[in-house]
Amino acid sequence: MAKKELVRTLGLTEIIMLGIGGTMGAGVFVLTGHAAGMVGPAVILVFLLAALQSLPNALSYAELASTFPVAGGGYAYISKAMKGILPFIVGWVSWFSSLVYSALAAVGAAYSLKLFLPFLPVRLTALVFIALFTGNSIRGSEEAGRTQVILAGILLASLAAFVAASFIFPGGFSWAEFYKDSGFFIHEGFLNNMAQIFKTLTLVNVLFVGYEVIATTAEEAKDPGRNIPIATVGTIFICAIVYCAITFAALGIISAKKLGMSATPLSDAAALLGPWGAPAMGAAGLIATLTSLNTAMISSARVALALSRDGYLPGFLSRIHPRLKTPVPAILLTGGLIVAAAMSGDEVFLGYVSNFGYMFVVFFTNV
Repeated sequence: MAKKELVRTLGLTEIIMLGIGGTMGAGVFVLTGHAAGMVGPAVILVFLLAALQSLPNALSYAELASTFPVAGGGYAYISKAMKGILPFIVGWVSWFSSLVYSALAAVGAAYSLKLFLPFLPVRLTALVFIALFTGNSIRGSEEAGRTQVILAGILLASLAAFVAASFIFPGGFSWAEFYKDSGFFIHEGFLNNMAQIFKTLTLVNVLFVGYEVIATTAEEAKDPGRNIPIATVGTIFICAIVYCAITFAALGIISAKKLGMSATPLSDAAALLGPWGAPAMGAAGLIATLTSLNTAMISSARVALALSRDGYLPGFLSRIHPRLKTPVPAILLTGGLIVAAAMSGDEVFLGYVSNFGYMFVVFFTNV
């Protein structure tokens, strides 16, 4: 019997916003400061190099996803190329890393909300977020895509407002602060600077992995031959521009060394623009984690669907609801496992696991 396919409801805007949500998560609010502390203003060059480094991977995914517009992303392409233990391992790693990243995003969102409502318990708040987005995902990819457009739109608008405010309000951007730590390159000697730049490059590379999320939802993309390549490459360039802009603005407010020592670098920079700055950036951080939760949950459920179709998970997980047109069993199982992972509350462990999983899948997809 022919397998039931998902409905193509995601247009170009929704696909791009899913890519941005899968790329521009809470990490941008932390890693930009760490990166700036390592190389100073040259962090702008690092982000540009990271975008160029990610582009070949993105182009591989764009070609594969437009040729094989099916659910599952990198795993789906590997399963078409070969059979046996490798696709089984890659598929399970892909699914596990996606659901762990969802748990990481849920826990991050709970901590972000706790800044405004300190009495809220982190684990219970994370569970509520997971339940809300699981329900939204069940309602249909169109609903999930619309939610993503709203969340990612608010995030981009908030970051753009921060950049604009840094050049308007007192205490904002100044070239003296930007060059405070010995100019554009802060280390002695050309080779030393290049070594530090490439070291920092490995840190920020994870901020450009949204193409994997786009590929996992290819079966629900309208006109995939056109929209997926545009969205995949567009996500890389949009994120690179945003990262460069916000880091440039922040370095003109707080020097690179101070920025690198802060756990909340963008919030610290925004706080110097006015009493509203830190709360506004905290709210933007909350939105960023919610966009990541939405995209990662969609992605992990589609990988589970693909694994079920190939017999690596029970067959009932590939059932598509006749009215909602969504893989309800796969979404519910994935949501339950995300809850279990989130209950650990260990952000560092969840982060390492999800990053390893994504890099593992990207490597074998390129091969």
